[in-house]
Amino acid sequence: MSVPAKSLRYSLNLLLISVALVVSLGFLAWLLTPDVLHEDPVFDEGAIAEAEALRDVRVDTDNPITVYREVDYSEGEGAKWFPKEEAPILKELVEEGLLPSVSERTGPEPVVMEGV
Repeated sequence: MSVPAKSLRYSLNLLLISVALVVSLGFLAWLLTPDVLHEDPVFDEGAIAEAEALRDVRVDTDNPITVYREVDYSEGEGAKWFPKEEAPILKELVEEGLLPSVSERTGPEPVVMEGV
């Protein structure tokens, strides 16, 4: 068998294998495709209004979000809001003396923030 005939036969075999693979994958995709609803789901007006209210990202100027909490600084370090221990990520730096302790970093009147 000559070289051009061998390469032609090789190319045809490669083409047939590729076509068989594409057809097999297409059949599997068709077979495993989940059933899809052909009609739109129906929601009541209350659910739609609630979803729209949750998506509303405008700032209400009459009722702004507050992250600063007014605290009584006379309570000192024993207060419920005062930081009690180091953040785990900073603990090693404090132990090595590269960072002051939490009570030294916050000072006598720390700003207290609330999560939103």
